[in-house]
Amino acid sequence: WGAPPVHEMPEAAGAPRVLGPQLCLDESGNIVLNASSLQQGDQEEDRCAFAADGPVQEMSVTQYEQAYRKTPPSKWTPKETEDFYEALRLYGTDLFLVQTFFRNKSATQIKSKYQKELKKFPGKVKLALTTQARKLTKATFEEMHGKIDTSRHFK
Repeated sequence: WGAPPVHEMPEAAGAPRVLGPQLCLDESGNIVLNASSLQQGDQEEDRCAFAADGPVQEMSVTQYEQAYRKTPPSKWTPKETEDFYEALRLYGTDLFLVQTFFRNKSATQIKSKYQKELKKFPGKVKLALTTQARKLTKATFEEMHGKIDTSRHFK
C-alpha cells in the first residue's frame, strides 16, 4: 500500500520523483500519511529542484492557452433575444438548458444576458417565466431539435 520511499523508486523506469509527503491507504481503507515519505534522503538527487543557493532555472511547462473555449464577444440580435425569451418560456431559469438554444453563445454570455434582461425588463422576464411559460414535451423538443432517434436507446 502507498508509494515506496524515494530511494527505492526506479528513476530509470520512468517513475515520478517524490518531492514531498505522500498519502496512502491502510488495511482498513483509511487515508494515512506515509511516514517514510517524510524522511529526507542524504543524496543530492533527493533534494528539491528549487534550491536557494543558485539561480532559478526555467522549467519546461506547457502553456494551456487553448484549454478553455473562448467564445468571441458578440451582440445579441433581436432574433436571438426573442429566442432567449422562448427558451425561458420552455426551460425556466435553467440556464444550462437555455444555452442549448444558442450554439454560438457561452454559459457566461447566457447568464449575462439573463441578468441584463432581468434588470432592464423584469416584467417581461416574469411573464416569460410564469404566464407565458410553456410545458416542455417530446413534441415541443422534436419541433425545435429534430426527431429523437430511439433506435439506440436501452430497452
